[in-house]
Amino acid sequence: MMVMSTLTYNGIRFHLLKSATVQFDTKRDPVSGMDVVCNTSTIRARGIASVQTVIPTDSALLLADIRHMLNMPRRPLYYGVNGSTIIQWQPTDGRPDADLGPTPIQPATITEINPGTFFVDVGYKVSTYDCGDNPLTDPVVSLRWEQSETFDELNYSHIQTHGKLVVRGDLLQSADNFRDQVTPPILSDYKRQSAKYTLHPNWTELAFEFDDMEQAYMPPFPALKANGRFTVHCAKPGFRRTGQIELSLTGQKGTSRKDLFNVALSMCYSKLRSEGFENGLPMVWGTFSEDLMSPSVQVGMQANLSPVGGGFGAGLVGAAVGAVAAAIGKPPGPAVMPTVGEMPGIQEGRPGLAPPIRKRLTALVAAAFKDPCARAEVIVTELRSEKGGQQPNAEMVAAAELAQGFSLNIGETTLSARGRACALY
Repeated sequence: MMVMSTLTYNGIRFHLLKSATVQFDTKRDPVSGMDVVCNTSTIRARGIASVQTVIPTDSALLLADIRHMLNMPRRPLYYGVNGSTIIQWQPTDGRPDADLGPTPIQPATITEINPGTFFVDVGYKVSTYDCGDNPLTDPVVSLRWEQSETFDELNYSHIQTHGKLVVRGDLLQSADNFRDQVTPPILSDYKRQSAKYTLHPNWTELAFEFDDMEQAYMPPFPALKANGRFTVHCAKPGFRRTGQIELSLTGQKGTSRKDLFNVALSMCYSKLRSEGFENGLPMVWGTFSEDLMSPSVQVGMQANLSPVGGGFGAGLVGAAVGAVAAAIGKPPGPAVMPTVGEMPGIQEGRPGLAPPIRKRLTALVAAAFKDPCARAEVIVTELRSEKGGQQPNAEMVAAAELAQGFSLNIGETTLSARGRACALY
């Protein structure tokens, strides 16, 4: 029994297939190689190409005009044996296959076997989701990442996360639409130093990187960054103390400087008051500034504080006593600075801070389907039987039929033949 194989791609039919091989495989995710992104079917074949169902008598006539059609991606493909379909893919609503194909995997190679008779070697890959009775509906087909934790010399934790999300190509959705799925939660007392999203040129892959750093204290709302220092000046024994506090608060884009300023004033004043004003009277002075081009404020505040009883030496003794008392669970503050270790407005165990998941990338979806010949001008080619060789392959002659003429329309490209010639690629 004679086996008849048929291969058609982009409206081009290949006759007398020789050495047709089919390979079924899977494509795995690019990070771990664990997830099956799609199923792939690859076919390599050799045959005589034509735009008709019959074998042409001269295969050199249209090669120059239609050679680009053999290498155009995302075109219909059919491969069958004795009427049984092995591979078939037909675009729906102009959509590509699961991996933005079908894709030619090798150049169309032409071999002359007789004068005017040419075999064409081609190879194509089709990617699909063959899920049987359980069709895949989730656009996301893979989400894999790596995570590492390091500790610096002060034992602060540093967590780095990077990975990639992959979406199926046949749904025409940008991977960046699923940015919320790749953004990990942040731990308490951690601050997200950076968040980076990179959209692949094929827009089906979204790479991500996150850098989280442990903080001793979280900045007060609405600040994202805070720096401060409190200093007590004791000029001479028995004299009054002077307290000085410097605080800088910076918020994210759009943060009100007025809100930041009010928080900074409240924190500075509360710190000085908790130390105790001299004679109970709040005599406060200082410097106050704002950055006019960014949400950042700076407050420097000073006040006369209650004196240390017995002078500076007594304050040091009080500090030592306080350390001993702390060991037995009764920690009074040292006399020289009773509020050491305390700062109104900040505390441990605060929720972590992370940037908002704002989408700023613009995916140029149309660019992914820019085929160089998709918008070609109309081509009209006259084929004359006098051209080409006069000694066709005997196997071809046995099965060949003369064409009476045809007209083929593919997109905006028109191919026609008149007379006794057959269109073949």
